[in-house]
Amino acid sequence: MKAIIALQKLVLTPSSKVVDILRHSYLIACKLNLEDFKKWCELELNGYFDLPDEDIPKHRYIFGSLYVKNSLNGQRTTFKADVFVGAPTNIVMNFATNIS
Repeated sequence: MKAIIALQKLVLTPSSKVVDILRHSYLIACKLNLEDFKKWCELELNGYFDLPDEDIPKHRYIFGSLYVKNSLNGQRTTFKADVFVGAPTNIVMNFATNIS
């Protein structure tokens, strides 16, 4: 029970990092043998790279445009980008089209 209370305090602390909350959650999932929650924590911490695209949760995708400026000639290029954020430190981008 103390670990759950500690997790609640961690979540309520504005300066807490998401990765710290996930690690703490993973520890609780392991101790309580919560296999589904443990697997989710592992995927959030390590990335969804081994899963097929259709199994990756929607909250891991960001859609938008990427603007790039050439520092040599000042020319700007715009790409329509689908960005998959696989793990907190890994970002993979698919550039569908150059729309500039």
